[in-house]
Amino acid sequence: MSDASVDLFRIGVPMCYTIAVIFGVFGVYLAYYSYNAKNADHSISYYLTARNTQPMLLVIWGLFGTAVGAGVINNPAAFITDYHTGAGYLGMVAMCVFTGLPLLLAGILGPTFRSKLPQATSIAAFAKWRFGAEFGILVTIVSLITMATTLATELQSLSNMYIQVLGLPFEKRSGPIICAGTIPLLYILMNGLSASMSSVQFQSLFAMLIFMLTLLYLGAVFRPGDMDVIPAYLDTTAKGQASFISLGSQLTSSAMFSDAMWQLVWSAQSDATIRISSSVACILASSVTFIFSIFSFLAGWLGLVTHSWDATSSTSNSGIAFFQALRMATPKNDPQFTPVGPAWLATLICMAGTALNASFVSAYQVGLVNTITSVVLVRGFCPSTHLARFILLAVNIPIIVASVALIDVAAWACCARLIATCFLAPTLMGMLESLDKIATGASAIFGVLSSLLCVFIYAWTKVTEKKELSSSAYDVFFHSKTVWQPHAIALIVSAVGMLLYALVDIGVRSMYGWTLPDAPKPEESPAEDKKPE
Repeated sequence: MSDASVDLFRIGVPMCYTIAVIFGVFGVYLAYYSYNAKNADHSISYYLTARNTQPMLLVIWGLFGTAVGAGVINNPAAFITDYHTGAGYLGMVAMCVFTGLPLLLAGILGPTFRSKLPQATSIAAFAKWRFGAEFGILVTIVSLITMATTLATELQSLSNMYIQVLGLPFEKRSGPIICAGTIPLLYILMNGLSASMSSVQFQSLFAMLIFMLTLLYLGAVFRPGDMDVIPAYLDTTAKGQASFISLGSQLTSSAMFSDAMWQLVWSAQSDATIRISSSVACILASSVTFIFSIFSFLAGWLGLVTHSWDATSSTSNSGIAFFQALRMATPKNDPQFTPVGPAWLATLICMAGTALNASFVSAYQVGLVNTITSVVLVRGFCPSTHLARFILLAVNIPIIVASVALIDVAAWACCARLIATCFLAPTLMGMLESLDKIATGASAIFGVLSSLLCVFIYAWTKVTEKKELSSSAYDVFFHSKTVWQPHAIALIVSAVGMLLYALVDIGVRSMYGWTLPDAPKPEESPAEDKKPE
């Protein structure tokens, strides 16, 4: 290992820990200041959603923080350039588009949520109001699992960044995870979502400044020269084509059933604020993803990404493909030269990733407690902020432990998102007034169960002499990130099943003269029966 590489580990890791602590202390200060301000709102509603108080700038950075974390530094690179599992340039396009595009859901659907459920706090509250308690409970479970696995995946992505870029020994991987999981809890415990959003703007701005510096550096020194024919695995591939459906549905479902995003809808000062904020955040998220994706793709095209050519081996450096572009742009006689480019710039990028991770983690930590607390925001009972703080600790500590315990949370996240995809179409159909008589609780549940059954049938069709049904189902649910069929089945069958059930239901009701189903009125929402005090 060169002296520069040793310095990268000895200096880079402490610098990243330091920036995490600095933002943590600053976040505690902001939370303390706002909590003790004159006329401060200490209600459970404000703790969870900061309802109708947050300006556009904070909402923009808040939405950006729910889409982009430390994973943006190495996940797109591996998804695009890995020889065995990568999706090539089409995967790059899909990754860039669907990192930001789901944020538009907040701008498109947010005003509807705000008008019909002004006192709600979560997507589960909407599902309960629109479809009934049974479907609301199912959406609550799906939201919790989706957010928990997404949060754990982000914590492991940060650890992977420290290991792959800074050279942190694998046996010390728990340090970054524990640090990233606990520091945001300190200021969130004090003042909830408001504290998270106040910190996110500074964390995101810090990261964006470093990314701009990185882009200027690459623009000045990166000269690929004559490029050979694009390698086949980076060109048009089946995995790349499939990613538009598979990755698109996963990221959209993950956002749809994440209160990390929806809580920001109720926090915005107005409908116009959330509409504009979601559009700007979408552009920012896709742009940052594009920066890391395009240079990773070019590094793969230039042959800078190594491959083992053996699917069972893990010697590929595709996860740090972006840094191979930095490495190529750095003169080898530079005293700062390392396998991941100049040590100073690699350290800064990892510091930026640490800051983005804090934004992402804090948003999801508040989102989790939001989802659980919304379940008990029912008639006659309004929980206190102390209960919310207890739930915050009780939920997030096990997630941190699971992230440290080497559980394959990425596979679990894939499974959770496929199941969430089964709920996506019915939930969206419930937001259309033209489908008020079709989108009922019973039809929605029937659509979800039909889609899950058809996904299992698809897994059964993949059974061979060497692969049993259990193994086939495991592959479909846990390793289908670049397989489009199960996601398409989940989307289409859930919508068709819902329509078929509704047609039969309406036909039977009409035949016997029974009352046709209709959507509940906004004032009938259980969340409005008892406003938090």
